[in-house]
Formats: sequence, structure tokens, C-alpha cells
Amino acid sequence: LIELSSVSPNARQQLTPQNLAAISKRPDVTGVYPWYQVDLALTDASTWPDPRTNPGALWATPVIPGKAPRIALGAMPETGPGAGQIVLPRSVPGGRTDALLGRTVTMEYTKMVTPGHGQPARRSFTVIAIADNSTPDAAGLTPSYVSMETLSAMRTDAGNGMGVDSAFVRVVDSSKVSDVQAALAKDGYAVTSVAT
Repeated sequence: LIELSSVSPNARQQLTPQNLAAISKRPDVTGVYPWYQVDLALTDASTWPDPRTNPGALWATPVIPGKAPRIALGAMPETGPGAGQIVLPRSVPGGRTDALLGRTVTMEYTKMVTPGHGQPARRSFTVIAIADNSTPDAAGLTPSYVSMETLSAMRTDAGNGMGVDSAFVRVVDSSKVSDVQAALAKDGYAVTSVAT
């Protein structure tokens, strides 16, 4: 994998849908995956591990092939959750989410109604797995995982439908990483290889 960033000082190209589509057509590139998050919250206090402690934001995150979370309970398809499915982080403020495996939960996020003004929107998900979040990474302390289609729809609802700050490029073979990385850097993208 190669990570692209549009917020790095070295970035002269933005990660727009058009640019990501063009990158996906390059030789030796087998996939391009935009990366961003949308804040979600468990709506119903009866689904909190401790009814007195709000678990806070459970950041909706895409599953990037090769960077999938470790699963503690349940199972997640290799391609990530499907529509209407979610993988929750195991440890959250107030305790563990283990008891939610197999249940349907309602999650809340902010939907923009007019520029600068939002209102709560809700989606229901079936919890198909619980991820081990004991070692935080770039996804944060409490990431949850949803399908890219669901994440994209929620991001559009929130009024953020344009380019992204990060994306991952999957290369056909590890021997081609440096060539693809050099070509992308030459075209103005801020690039970093991702160690396995």
C-alpha cells in the first residue's frame, strides 16, 4: 500500500474523485481507497456498556484491504461490512461492547440541513463483529467500521461530499511500490509507503 495525503506540505494535487479515478487506471495499481471518518454515536443508552457513561464518538471508518482491524468477536468479510452492517470497537468509555454482537443498534450522526446548521440523523446497523482496538492507530481510539457506500452517504449528508484528505493505493506487487510512489510524487501527490 501507498498512502496519499492532500494535507501534507508536499501535496500539490488534491485527492478529488476525478484524481483518484485517474490513479486507479495507472499501470501496476490494483485499487484506490479514499479514507475519511464520520462521527457516530450510540443513540440508545440501553446499548451503552454502562448506562451512566456515554461511550462518545465511535468514528465510522472504511476497511482498507491490507489494513483491516483485528476481530475479537464475530466475523467480518474480507471486503468489510456490507450495507446495514457495522463492526464496533471492543473497548469504549464505560466498558466493552461485546454484548452488542448480533444485535441491531441505532447510530446517530449529524446531517447538514443548511450551510453551517445540522440536525441529528439516524441509521440502524447489525453488529457483525467486535474489533480489537487495544492498540490505537490512525483510525483513533474508538473506530467502528462500515461499508464505503454507507460512509460516503453519511459524509454527503454531513455536507462533505468533495475531495478527501487521505487515500490508499494498492499496488500489484511489492516490487512495484517504489516505481508507483515515484510516479505519483512526480505528479504532485504527497506519498508515503505503508509497511506491512
